Amino acid sequence: MRVGTGLALFYLGTMNAFLAVNVGTCTQGDATRLWGGVLSAILYALACIPLWKTSKPGLALALLAPAALVVIGETTFGFRLMVASSNGVPACDLLENTTGYSIDGDEAIYAAIWLVLSAVGWVAAGLVVSNLIRRVRHGERLG
Repeated sequence: MRVGTGLALFYLGTMNAFLAVNVGTCTQGDATRLWGGVLSAILYALACIPLWKTSKPGLALALLAPAALVVIGETTFGFRLMVASSNGVPACDLLENTTGYSIDGDEAIYAAIWLVLSAVGWVAAGLVVSNLIRRVRHGERLG
């Protein structure tokens, strides 16, 4: 039950983050879709408890592996957004892979959201790995 709940929360967060970056437009230079990262960070944080407490960390780790690719993308995007915002590049230029948009004004906040989001995603995955290592050391069945 815990593994299912944790994975469902984690994958909802992953899907939401993917959609926030890849679906939408920057109408009039508005990149507010990046606020969706807040919801993903909350979902990842909620996933941490059941994933850490699961009695089947091997299964959880195997099922989290595909989502790791998205979390890698989130991390990369967060760092790209941080560098872009520090250089005065609008978030929409980064999102739409073009130039000419005006500064949204919240680029630094977006960068912080996406860096926190990716950090929480890695913490959730790390908790599964630490649970797995702990169970292996104690000779428990991994499931």
